[in-house]
Amino acid sequence: MHLTNEQRDAVVSELKRIGADLNLSDEQKQKLQAFMVEASEKVQEFRQQNPNATKEDIKKVMDNRAALR
Repeated sequence: MHLTNEQRDAVVSELKRIGADLNLSDEQKQKLQAFMVEASEKVQEFRQQNPNATKEDIKKVMDNRAALR
């Protein structure tokens, strides 16, 4: 599953913020980006597989994603 340009831009923006806050090396930034892209794709996949998911269901997924960060 691939991210839209908008979703990818959101990941990049968040990566820049986190990278600056934590003073990450380029290697660490690359690993973090791969992780964040994978996590975003999983949320998108969940939404597609569960079109009738409630906002509460999606919030749980997002909360779990936030906890991973």
